[in-house]
Amino acid sequence: MKRSFWLSPFIIAFTLLCLLNIAGCGIFDWFRKGSSKQQSGSSYSPPAVPETLEQEKPAVQARVNEFALALEAQNVEKAANFCIRDDLYKETFGKDKSKMPLLGQALKNAHLISVAEDYTQNGCRLGVLAVKIGSETFSVTIVKDGGQWYFQDL
Repeated sequence: MKRSFWLSPFIIAFTLLCLLNIAGCGIFDWFRKGSSKQQSGSSYSPPAVPETLEQEKPAVQARVNEFALALEAQNVEKAANFCIRDDLYKETFGKDKSKMPLLGQALKNAHLISVAEDYTQNGCRLGVLAVKIGSETFSVTIVKDGGQWYFQDL
């Protein structure tokens, strides 16, 4: 009897994951709030030929600059909207607003160093920023989702 109890949830979970994959949705898309796809109301179609690194740089730099300004102004809501996990970053930024301007200053030195060759089946594209702080250089993952760039990990 115990064996069938554990088997049923496994079958249900497996079926759900298969359905999500068929629908073209990422597993974690269901848990994200404030995604550009949910906000825009219109679906985004990536270009047939992905943009080059040089073509993406101006759009990414504009987002970085806007994000840095929101951080320097200690605007938690606006800054969190630049992040994929906005709910997590609202909480994080809200805990200690005094550190937000420091992060904003650090991001002013950020520049795009790579982008994925193509979009995922979900219409997302990954990129990497290099951020130099003192003598150290850090990488920050960014995601193009719904045609807009977001910070994934800070």
